[in-house]
Amino acid sequence: MKTLLEPLKELNEFVGARTNVLKKQTPIQLSGCIDSQKCHLICGLSEDYPYRIIITYNEQKAKEIYEDYKLYDREVFLYPAKDIIFYSADIHGNAIVRERLRLLRHLMEKKPATIIMTLDGGMDRLLPLEFLEKQVITLKEADIIDLEQIKKDLLQLGYERCGQVEGPGQFAVRGGIIDIFPLTEECPYRIELWDDEI
Repeated sequence: MKTLLEPLKELNEFVGARTNVLKKQTPIQLSGCIDSQKCHLICGLSEDYPYRIIITYNEQKAKEIYEDYKLYDREVFLYPAKDIIFYSADIHGNAIVRERLRLLRHLMEKKPATIIMTLDGGMDRLLPLEFLEKQVITLKEADIIDLEQIKKDLLQLGYERCGQVEGPGQFAVRGGIIDIFPLTEECPYRIELWDDEI
């Protein structure tokens, strides 16, 4: 990363802008940057901050910035706005919810992040992180669990009970086996029980 940012520090304009940012003499306005340089400049100006939010005017531009910014920061997230027309439709799936939950999980774990969103996405009302943290279910080996309570908790969190887990947001219970596919993960988990012990 330093290899990409060091050349910026040789530019007087960049040093002046960075000094203003660090002294909190904001807002600042920079012009004359082509699109491919903007992410480089943003990364350089904000390298001392654990959380950065980049707001743009539409979803397409947010996706472009997201793809460009991944070169500079591995902890970058695209926070999608709700598509009002399709969000409430039965066929919308859970792609938007998954992307949002991945970011919220990252923030709850207090990890640095760069968030890219549209103004529409920034206007959405969300539950406080403290409330979401209380909803987290943590299971470990040798824990004693109440299977009926786990089923109720998962249903309350919006998981769909099915015969066999095939996609994110689903869970299945078959005898002493619980399969859960969390929305924040790439693969499902299998929990095996010995009576009521994991």
